[in-house]
Amino acid sequence: MSYSEEDVIITKPELFEDDYIPPNIRARQSQMEEIRLCLLPMTKRRKPINVWLHGRPGTGKTTISRFVLKEMEEAGISGVYVNCWRCDSFFSVLEEVLRQLRVNFGDERDTRVKAEKFQRFVKDKPFLLVLDEIDLMPSKERNALLYNLCFGKVGLVCVGYSREALLNLEDRVKSRLAAQTVAFRPYGVPDLIEILKDRALFGLREGSWDMPLLEKIAQLAEGDARSAIQTLRCAAEFAEREGSERIETRHVMKGISSSVEMKRAYALKRLTEHHRILFDLVKTSPGIKSTDLWKAYLEKVAERGLEPIAKRTFCHYTSQMREQGLIRAERVKSKGKIYSFWVR
Repeated sequence: MSYSEEDVIITKPELFEDDYIPPNIRARQSQMEEIRLCLLPMTKRRKPINVWLHGRPGTGKTTISRFVLKEMEEAGISGVYVNCWRCDSFFSVLEEVLRQLRVNFGDERDTRVKAEKFQRFVKDKPFLLVLDEIDLMPSKERNALLYNLCFGKVGLVCVGYSREALLNLEDRVKSRLAAQTVAFRPYGVPDLIEILKDRALFGLREGSWDMPLLEKIAQLAEGDARSAIQTLRCAAEFAEREGSERIETRHVMKGISSSVEMKRAYALKRLTEHHRILFDLVKTSPGIKSTDLWKAYLEKVAERGLEPIAKRTFCHYTSQMREQGLIRAERVKSKGKIYSFWVR
């Protein structure tokens, strides 16, 4: 099916991409100023204060870190953004940094040699390195990475879900990193409306949306800007496919379903294989009791040849998934702490 210009609702799809950096940042001025103050010494060719950004997905951490990186580059300071879920080892992070800097390293497979190449490139110059999703990197690799990159005038902006990964670093790494933590809370509904309005004004066809529609999406997003933006994008796509001139509420409800699936996939990728096994068991057996879930889990890991987690860790994992909105639980009316679980 071909579309005419009148059928097209999304006029600038790039405004709805995850890596889009808006020219104006909404509702995060205090965090921006805190990060800028930490990095300010770099503009005077001094060593900055490293920063650890933490908060739930969709609270602006990645956008802000990339915005600040762009500002520093415009001020003449070199820098690189690396996603530590895709590059999940010290070696692969160095490889990606050198690739972006176009430093020739051939087929060199020695981490030490790569680290020396990076140090020679930086020398005594300020350099900003954004390490997104650093909490998804294995603990051993994370410790090695942070310990070895804290040198000279290199500034690190670490981005993660919580402070847990920071607190669990080796003492010598924590001491060397000496990071300032910056918290990102969920957005309020008025903030999300403004964020959506910016995307709609410049990314959607005039007359295809209205403010009540944006308000509806903002209320459904539960403080998550990524979810809100993707709901708007999905709703616009559904409206286009139907040949509708405007985005209607029914399109939003279909869009929120698609957005929830994306949000769930994003949350699950951050967790261990054991979390995902538990989630799949709950998904296939709605209302499963915690005692039965534990038995089913033990059978599943045995099938896969995995070492099972301890019962205490099992309780911690189910609690984590509840906190992240992946599953919900209800107390069973019986003796003991027994719960029934459902996928949200």
